[in-house]
Amino acid sequence: MTPSPLDIRHIGFLTPGNYPDDDPASGLEASLKLFEAGEELGYDSGWVR
Repeated sequence: MTPSPLDIRHIGFLTPGNYPDDDPASGLEASLKLFEAGEELGYDSGWVR
């Protein structure tokens, strides 16, 4: 197998910040749970758009 010249040292994710107008707290809670899962999977960073 030929070694890849690609050397990834950092991995992250971007998620849309879709918060319902009538209950924005639930959208925020869902985003926080996503960040927790990302940490458990070893992601280095996450962003909310």
